[in-house]
Amino acid sequence: MPAGRKPIITEIVRPDHRDATYEKVRAEIASGRQAYVICPRIDEPDPDEEVMLETKSVKAEARRLKKDIFPEYQIAIIHSKMTAAAKEKNYGRFCRAQN
Repeated sequence: MPAGRKPIITEIVRPDHRDATYEKVRAEIASGRQAYVICPRIDEPDPDEEVMLETKSVKAEARRLKKDIFPEYQIAIIHSKMTAAAKEKNYGRFCRAQN
């Protein structure tokens, strides 16, 4: 970690605390900071795998966050199955949104 950089804070948010967390994220973004939402899946789960239905996919969560929670902000997806070029393109979008 570069000198002077503060550690990253990772929190697991229970469903009954999400609204307060979204407001905290909104305040952080308004002050020029960044936020990341981590999801355990890339794609939608197989409906035949009942247990897997409880885990969120990054694609579905990004759509939900953009539509229902943060329509005023740009949301990008980065995941391990993306090409390096696609990741760099999204990183570039994220950087431009911060300027």
